[in-house]
Amino acid sequence: MARTIPVALTCAGLDPSGGAGVIADVRTFEKLGVFSAAVITCVTYQGPAGVRGRRDLDESVVREQLDVLLEDVTPAAAKTGVVGLEGTVSVLAQAFKRFPDMPLVVDPVLRSGCGKELVSTGAKSRLLEELVSLSHVVTPNGEELKALTGHSFSDVDDCAQAAMGLVKLGARSVLVTGLLFGGKHEGKALDVLVTKEGYSVYSRELMKLKRVHGTGCVLSAAICAYIALGYDLREAVERARDVVWDAITCSVSPGLGVPCAYLKGGKYENRID
Repeated sequence: MARTIPVALTCAGLDPSGGAGVIADVRTFEKLGVFSAAVITCVTYQGPAGVRGRRDLDESVVREQLDVLLEDVTPAAAKTGVVGLEGTVSVLAQAFKRFPDMPLVVDPVLRSGCGKELVSTGAKSRLLEELVSLSHVVTPNGEELKALTGHSFSDVDDCAQAAMGLVKLGARSVLVTGLLFGGKHEGKALDVLVTKEGYSVYSRELMKLKRVHGTGCVLSAAICAYIALGYDLREAVERARDVVWDAITCSVSPGLGVPCAYLKGGKYENRID
């Protein structure tokens, strides 16, 4: 008899190189022991060396993917990445509203690591209006938080205040990632988890490595997977941070571009008998 297994859903863009986007999400889901489902919002023309362009899928294509999938499958958790067109954001929001108890991880991917814009101004605004309010956790890096809120910050307290703006829009929590500050935090890479009750700071020694492609996708996908497996938010975040750390130290170079975050098999297997 077939066994049951939690399903995690990613709605994001396709990176043909596999370093980021849907392929990285699915690889992370499978390594952590959940079954993967995926809806494509756009196709990017990129490899580890950088992004040359993208083609956003029509919102009707995204809707059809979601409708057929969700008629049969109820994900235990879901995440978003690159959202594509403005109308696609609304399609995603409408679909997720049908499952109010399904935790949603919103990874607000606004540009690539090499600086290429990946969403329009309209899509960014609609993401704030329609997806943030449905989210269990939003996972911007520092630059994305500044772009979303319009607030600059120079220390942890200021960062938490900026993130609180997303909480006020309805996000249950915000995890701001990859922060670099001076002073007592010199030489540390910080993540700040913000809720309406306050904030917590996580830190690690800054690794002296080149940029690693796909770390944000792996982090948000790992959080999604752990939530699907039944972990609460804080434990999911803590475990996901460990996953990303190891994915960076085990990064691989599939081409001539920057290394890609990569999870080795075995260590994180958490499959259900």
